[in-house]
Amino acid sequence: MTPYTALRSLTSAAAIFHVFFTVGMGMPASEHVQSLARSSATCDGDFVPIKLQNHYTSCKCKGRGQGNRQNGSLCIKTALGHDKELTGKTGKCEGGECVLTKFDNNCTESQAPPVDEKNPPVGCVFYCDTTKPIFGYFPVGTRCKHIIKGSKYVNATCVKSGTETLCREMSAYPAC
Repeated sequence: MTPYTALRSLTSAAAIFHVFFTVGMGMPASEHVQSLARSSATCDGDFVPIKLQNHYTSCKCKGRGQGNRQNGSLCIKTALGHDKELTGKTGKCEGGECVLTKFDNNCTESQAPPVDEKNPPVGCVFYCDTTKPIFGYFPVGTRCKHIIKGSKYVNATCVKSGTETLCREMSAYPAC
């Protein structure tokens, strides 16, 4: 075998191995899946920084045109809350969908933060411990903002409605 023939055979073998490794056939399946997860975790997309962590507005990759963000990635989406206000809620990506964090009503009214009367909160829910998924309702009569549509809101008051406290406009009493 001449040196030229040996070099040509070696080059062909290297090209074949390169193809196998490029398509993932040359590595164990678990490593291939992990490499895909790493690449999907870095896919493009819009995010909202919350407490120094990026929460993505979509669990679908943008820019590359396909794939999902890595399961467990932090996400945010607009959804109805415990007080029936349509606001941003946080969760984690699972299979391309933002699965919202479940919160329990374990805060007491006495734990409610003071409300700025000039700039009341949207809705009647507060979070007494930001390290745990728990919430509470502001006391009945607390001033609040009720979202009508999009960014439009009305000044309202927290009122009891069954087991929930909702932010609603108070109807005027009829004049005598």
